[in-house]
Amino acid sequence: MIANGANPHERTFHGLNMLHMAAQGDQPVSLEYFLRLGLSVNSRDKTDMTPLHWAAFCSSEFALDYLLANESDLEMIDNKGHTPLHLAVK
Repeated sequence: MIANGANPHERTFHGLNMLHMAAQGDQPVSLEYFLRLGLSVNSRDKTDMTPLHWAAFCSSEFALDYLLANESDLEMIDNKGHTPLHLAVK
């Protein structure tokens, strides 16, 4: 799709980018691809959740490992005051 002009930096109505989606789907290869295209590992959606928040919330083990190895910020807080660790424990 990108070869045909799709914008990899596009976001959904809720502010999700491709890193958020790859984290939800437990897709570390996709995470690597979109990071190489310049998306920020600590990008936030409209609720201030990062890809790491989404990986923790969705129990995406491989994505969690990948994001933690690539300097995701463990201390970022979403709009409800939760860090990724809070979501992982839930």
